[in-house]
Amino acid sequence: MMATRWLLTAFTLAIFGATAQETDPRDLVSQQPLEQAYRQAAWFFYQEKPYDALLQLDLAPTADPRSDLLKGGLLLQIGLPKQAADLMQQILQRQQDALPEDVRQYALLQYSRYLLNRGDKTAAKQYAQNIVANPAVKGVQQQLLQMLDWPDIQIPAEPDFDQLDGHPEMPYVIMNQIQALAAKGDIDRALAWQEQLSSQLDNAVDPWFWQRWFGFTPVWQRQDDNETTAVLQYLQLLRAQLFVRKQDYPSAQAVLSEFPLQSPLNQLALETYAEVLAKSGQTGPLLGVYQQQLQQHPFALSSWRAATNIGLTLEKTGQKAQALAALQWAERYFDSQISQNKALQPLTIEALEQQKFTPWQSFQFKQDKTLFTLKTDLLAMKQLTLLAPEQLKRIQHLQKVVAIKLQQQTDLLHGKLPELSAQLATLEQQYQQLHTELVAVPKQTYPNRWLPEQLYKQQQTLDKAAVRLSQLSAAQQQGAVVKVDVAKQQHRLNTLQGLAKWQYASSQSDTLWQLKKQQQQLQQLLPQLRNRIGILQAAQDATPRLKSQQQRLAELNAQQQALVNGINQAQQQLLAELNQQLQQRADKQLAQLLQLSRRNKQALARLMEEQLQEQSR
Repeated sequence: MMATRWLLTAFTLAIFGATAQETDPRDLVSQQPLEQAYRQAAWFFYQEKPYDALLQLDLAPTADPRSDLLKGGLLLQIGLPKQAADLMQQILQRQQDALPEDVRQYALLQYSRYLLNRGDKTAAKQYAQNIVANPAVKGVQQQLLQMLDWPDIQIPAEPDFDQLDGHPEMPYVIMNQIQALAAKGDIDRALAWQEQLSSQLDNAVDPWFWQRWFGFTPVWQRQDDNETTAVLQYLQLLRAQLFVRKQDYPSAQAVLSEFPLQSPLNQLALETYAEVLAKSGQTGPLLGVYQQQLQQHPFALSSWRAATNIGLTLEKTGQKAQALAALQWAERYFDSQISQNKALQPLTIEALEQQKFTPWQSFQFKQDKTLFTLKTDLLAMKQLTLLAPEQLKRIQHLQKVVAIKLQQQTDLLHGKLPELSAQLATLEQQYQQLHTELVAVPKQTYPNRWLPEQLYKQQQTLDKAAVRLSQLSAAQQQGAVVKVDVAKQQHRLNTLQGLAKWQYASSQSDTLWQLKKQQQQLQQLLPQLRNRIGILQAAQDATPRLKSQQQRLAELNAQQQALVNGINQAQQQLLAELNQQLQQRADKQLAQLLQLSRRNKQALARLMEEQLQEQSR
């Protein structure tokens, strides 16, 4: 009962990784509003994935009566009726204002039907008493009340076709009333109602006739069978049975003679036909019907009786030799049936899964609603034994991811955040120093410390040369003899000083360019660093959320573990119950076979004794 199902997304914070990972707002565990969880659950439900729908509701942060009601239905769908019943009971025990009235009535109706199907008629009646009449679901309500009150159901003066018009339960409600009329001996009225109902049916009959009427859809039914045809066939057979009760055998035979041979109701029709032919003394056709019963339904009680009845019928017609041969064949037939019955083995899960049933077991599943339901529940439970562990693995995987995320956050908040904060402080200090230097450089006068080391030494040499020339010029003016051409050297010094000024201007420009470049780099780096620090600081708020998710997943893990254990236990219990009921049916049928075999032996002994007496005369 499951396409990638997970809308729960993990994300990783990496400070020097992709920014998209740092800013991903998605949560690991769904903290979505309940309405969104409900819609996602409904979506999975319509995709026939009840297990995934159930997980969406479990992961939702809250719940309300509507979501609980859906959860109860999902638990029923995946084969956990006890858990569904417990939840449904909690819903219905809440205050009136906790559940919308229409939803409450629907829950009462469905829960009552569920209890009835599980055999708890007393509890079903208790809940059904609180159901308020609702025209929208009148057919369902009437059908439920009939099942609860059977056979003492209410019968109106006339069939309620108008009030039940458009309700798919209409034919089943009226058929119950027809049977109740027949049980009270009002056969003529029952026949009249049956005729009216047949004329009311059209192709709009609800497509779940077998499910509603018998509680399950028989596996032998062809896929192209029209449900209206099935209802009409049942009404046709019901009409024949009503004629039998009235002892109007010609009319009953006329109805049955037109009954289709391939109908799923063939067994019941043959039983009724045999009764009609026996009561009307039509030996030839009766023998033919007995043979049909034995061929088509070899494990039915009516067929076992037919085995002996063939010989007894031949005896009544004076065909004693043929009767003796028929009874001897019946003796072998009973021996074979008894041997098959005693050789029956308990079913296993593997045999159920592979549909490896004996002919006898297959017949029992077709005939008994309880057995069919148990088999269906077991097959669904087998699917759960495969799905539940997978779901448990997914929850455990989510637990690991949440634990990793919590550890990552701890590492980032207690390690990376202080480191980045220190880096930010250093860079901001460097930025401030650069800003100060950029303001000061243009104001510096020549010469200054901004000159490169080589130029700075050259400038010192020129400064010394200027002092020396100034001294020589002063000495020369005082009449001292100076061997150096002061004017020439002054010209040379002026040339070198001009060249030094040009080199300074170039060096100053290069320095400004370098400083501005460093400032631009810091201007780009500082916002990024502040942004990453801001993300980490904001991520501190995610720690409580992740811890809450961790706790929720731990609860889900425990629930899932309990569910897996419960499924395994429920599977074994269902299998034991199924085998027990099969064995009870086998024991009951063995007793019937032994009794019928004794009856056949007595008839055979009596006939052989009569034959011996005739031969001795």
